[in-house]
Amino acid sequence: MNSRACVSCGGHADAFCARCGVTPYCGPRCQRRDWIHRHRAVCHNLARLTNGEGQEPAPTSAPDAPVVEPVVPPVAPLRRPYSPAGQNVNRKQMPEQDTDDRQQKRFFPPGTNARSGQHNSNRGRQGFNNRGNRPRDNKSQDSRSQDNRPQHSRAQYNTSTRKPQTQQATETAEEEWDISGKQQPEQAEPKKQSPTAVNQSPVKQSPVKQNSQADKQASSEVKPAAAEVKAVEPEKSKDTKKIVKPATLDDVTPARKIVPKKCVIDLLSTGDIVMLSVDNKASECKSKSRGFVCLSLHENYESEYQALCDDYTADCEADTAKYTPNPGETFSYLNPEEGAWYRARCLNPTLAALIDSSKLVTLTPKDNLKRLSEKYANIPEFCCLLEGDKVQMGNNLKCTIVTKATEVCKVSIENAETGAVIGEGEVSRWLPVVDYPAPAAAPVAAGPTIPEVPRPDVENNSKVLLVEMTELKRAFVRRADAASQRKYDSVLHGVALYGQEATPMKEPPQKGQVVVAKFVDGMHYRALCKRTNVKQNKYLLEYIEFGNIEIATLENIYPCPAEFNLSAHPAEASIVSLQGGATVLTDAATQYIEKLKDSATELLLTICSGSKTAPSGAEVKLTVADTKESVNGKIEELCTPDWKKLEKSGGDVVETATLMYSDLTFLKLPETGCEIEVMDISSLEGAIVSGYMKGEPLAKKILEDLPIQMEAYCNSDIGREPYLPKFEELCVAQCPPYPQWFRAVLCEQVSGAGGDEARVCYVDYGNVDVVSVNVLRKMLPDFVKDLPALSAHLEIRDFPKDPTQEMLARAVEYMKINDEGRGVLKVSRCEQVEQGLYLVDAPGLIAAMKG
Repeated sequence: MNSRACVSCGGHADAFCARCGVTPYCGPRCQRRDWIHRHRAVCHNLARLTNGEGQEPAPTSAPDAPVVEPVVPPVAPLRRPYSPAGQNVNRKQMPEQDTDDRQQKRFFPPGTNARSGQHNSNRGRQGFNNRGNRPRDNKSQDSRSQDNRPQHSRAQYNTSTRKPQTQQATETAEEEWDISGKQQPEQAEPKKQSPTAVNQSPVKQSPVKQNSQADKQASSEVKPAAAEVKAVEPEKSKDTKKIVKPATLDDVTPARKIVPKKCVIDLLSTGDIVMLSVDNKASECKSKSRGFVCLSLHENYESEYQALCDDYTADCEADTAKYTPNPGETFSYLNPEEGAWYRARCLNPTLAALIDSSKLVTLTPKDNLKRLSEKYANIPEFCCLLEGDKVQMGNNLKCTIVTKATEVCKVSIENAETGAVIGEGEVSRWLPVVDYPAPAAAPVAAGPTIPEVPRPDVENNSKVLLVEMTELKRAFVRRADAASQRKYDSVLHGVALYGQEATPMKEPPQKGQVVVAKFVDGMHYRALCKRTNVKQNKYLLEYIEFGNIEIATLENIYPCPAEFNLSAHPAEASIVSLQGGATVLTDAATQYIEKLKDSATELLLTICSGSKTAPSGAEVKLTVADTKESVNGKIEELCTPDWKKLEKSGGDVVETATLMYSDLTFLKLPETGCEIEVMDISSLEGAIVSGYMKGEPLAKKILEDLPIQMEAYCNSDIGREPYLPKFEELCVAQCPPYPQWFRAVLCEQVSGAGGDEARVCYVDYGNVDVVSVNVLRKMLPDFVKDLPALSAHLEIRDFPKDPTQEMLARAVEYMKINDEGRGVLKVSRCEQVEQGLYLVDAPGLIAAMKG
């Protein structure tokens, strides 16, 4: 049974919070203290779950009421929170094999035997000790997409018997193009931020936390941002080249790495005393905090700080190479005002933060900048953020760490000079906002601009027909009058007949050339060649009559006769941008658009600027001519998520249906095998990787579009409050210190009832992380419906039982793991053990590991 320990002081607790009936306290003093700092954020969730009615019982006492012993009826000893009633068993009195097998098998995190659900102590040992996790971007969110967010305009084919249809093609963004017809050197795809977190335990815990040494270590160790994969020299081997360690979650995610990995505050423990010098306001240092940026000093890191004052200067002066940092990178900066060298983080091309000096500096072309050597990149940062009600600029403070969470330490503060007690506050890492450059819409080769189809102007109050719409800012319409219709049909019919007897081109088309192309429906249409990649036989075409952009090969491209050239038959379709607040088309909106297209519904076009005519691309309003229904309004209504409607009606997301892990669907892998996009290898040593089938059409929507939608929800008034899920309940979770939001499921509350940390599994990436309960939000149906979990856990058959570092390094090399921890693995004989878990063969990987 869990101990009756006060969640505030750790003493014996005979009473529970009268509001939720779950959280134990030794007395009202600790109850009030915990209410102010933590409990008030989660108490309503606990109450909702304990009474089973979805309503909060009225509190028997307010946090600021007079000190009166709360009258609490006797209760049973604390059980693990949110476990189903039938699972509240005393594990100390039961054999291990009697534990609920369903719970042990649920997530199969790294280091778990997929067939039995039992943890493999040999395979998962190293990964367990290395992290305490996230889904980077994301990732690496950069970061991951991050690795986070739509990077390219992608097109794809959609079979039709009438005409080419627009679609999101996964290949468009993956190709490099050149106007001369030669392939450009390969460039890295823009990094996307994902959840694969900063502090992960790769081993899923059983329903009740085990009191093992490894478990304690995983809970106490905090691994911050990702570090570069280091080379490891095999012992007792002089003729073996350096072996790269298998990338772990800390090594490869998120995509935008933070150097140094930690600050001094991260390395201290409860009870430690740290000296803080309050130097600047956080609001003046590109931080969203309302506190102060301070210099932190501790006796354990005195030698490191002294090295930055002495040795660092000499090493920077000896380095003669100039360096230009990119946003987010840490470098060496010579402050011309003081003549001293500082470690600095580039925030944008003209601004940097001195990470050991609590201030920002402006960068100029004359500044002396050097690359930061690994020696000093491993020294923790000495700046931090302090939030306290009575803290003032210029204070020298003595702070004692009271409690420590994943990213925030609660401290008691006193003035170091006068000894006066100031109160309590929170200390965290100073992470000024970095202005990362927006990724290009597509990799464009240097040279002339991409050719565009000349399209006619649009007229105010004219009747039009909708031709195509894949996004609100790029819709295609054509005039609805009979003369325009005859011209449009004449070109379609003539080109289709010509294509039946035409011979494909033998020479590659040039950029800007009008051609005839065979679409996937077998019909032929006019198209404009926008880019060429002769070496890979890929040509980017924009279909003139419909506006969609697709990739074609030379075998399906034909010369265009002069009678069908643009000079003889100009394009009839124009581009318009629909006015409105919606950004992403939902399935319901897409169905509505298809209905307008298929029924050839006449629409009244109104130019928003009020002018009589406007060039192609103008912002317009469309209205159904017969019913006067606003197309803009209807599409925006269909694109408005349910949570926004709930927000407008004054509802509360806590009252919405609870979504459990069992409500989530999963993508399936073909039994014969496929090529896997590897998302997480933090438990490679345990024979498990996570990933999804390469080319999966839902990948872009889940990895790029969905995080943006969840971010809008979590930053709204209705979704900004923390939420404490049940065991195995789905939630939206961040992966500090990265701002992206990802889909996750609660594995356990780390310290039981009242604990301020939770272990979650990021369902689209496969990794597990310990995060603060403050970064958890209620999951809504908008983010689950028709969106299965992307990644599956793959346990590799015949994987070496105790692989060496050399074998793991060869495996990493074979899978071509990049800096984000992403790679490719070909698997066969995929046997589904249960949803989201497969046993697979990877003979190529096994052979590569054995050398």
